[in-house]
Amino acid sequence: THDTEWSDIMNWVIYSLIYGEIQGLQQDLTRCQQSFSTREGYSTLPFANAVYCVGNYGEILSRDFDDAIRSEINEINKGTGMHYCIPFGEIGGPGTEDDMFLNTTLVSIQATSELRCGVIAPDGVFERNLTKFGLDYCRTMAAAIFYGKSDAVEIFFESDEQAYTALLARDLDVVVGGKIDMVNDLDLGLTFSTPYFISDQLGFQDVGFYSFVTRKDDFMFSLFVDTIVLSTFYAYDNGIAKEEGFEMPLISIFGPDMLWALRDAISFSGNYVELFRQHFPQYHPPGRNGLNKDSANPQFLPRPGISSHFN
Repeated sequence: THDTEWSDIMNWVIYSLIYGEIQGLQQDLTRCQQSFSTREGYSTLPFANAVYCVGNYGEILSRDFDDAIRSEINEINKGTGMHYCIPFGEIGGPGTEDDMFLNTTLVSIQATSELRCGVIAPDGVFERNLTKFGLDYCRTMAAAIFYGKSDAVEIFFESDEQAYTALLARDLDVVVGGKIDMVNDLDLGLTFSTPYFISDQLGFQDVGFYSFVTRKDDFMFSLFVDTIVLSTFYAYDNGIAKEEGFEMPLISIFGPDMLWALRDAISFSGNYVELFRQHFPQYHPPGRNGLNKDSANPQFLPRPGISSHFN
């Protein structure tokens, strides 16, 4: 089994350490809570305890490393490119039929010959461009699943609440345009992919992280969706354009039927910058939507929702 709930809780503990450093909050045993309840969901865990009982990220680092040396990628991000493709490793080795059948969602989607993709569509001109950006990611996902057929997708425009309800009821296979949020991530049974778009921080609002959303009990399909998002970063990082999609690596971990998934995805969408410019032509991916090539930019930034634990 895959303990995604525990993994998600650990991620939010790390976000709390980063948030503590940003806000100048330090270890303070007088504020370290001794008891708590999770009856209202894991999002009610006292994440501030990570800082008050142990210390913020910088404190922990300086405690464990005499010189407190931090590489640039481990610094707090202040607006530079954050899209980063973690190394894929050996993904093209010999696969088995069992790999595919572990992923029952991919099997059932292929059996219906169509991906059901919910699109969260907010209002506003900029948001409409963002919605179209998400639509193309839906089509990229379909291309990856159906051997290059980017039109093998049925689109449903929904509010976030409607989309998440339909996803959990299995009336949708995946949702695009979901904003990462602590309650949604920890309490609703949802998994958020690596974000494909990061919005600017406005006033007191948190930075927005827009992602694909899948069901938490669907680990292998969630991993597949995340891999397709990362493939657009990988393609740009490795100088692979749409016309060169065949240069993407083969991938066997989702079974032999998905061997060409990355090639089919990039042959339709192109790399991240090509895809981005179709919807935001006035920009080269700016600010945090830039690619973090060669690990040159700071990568640490807490996700929305953690600040409420420190109020």
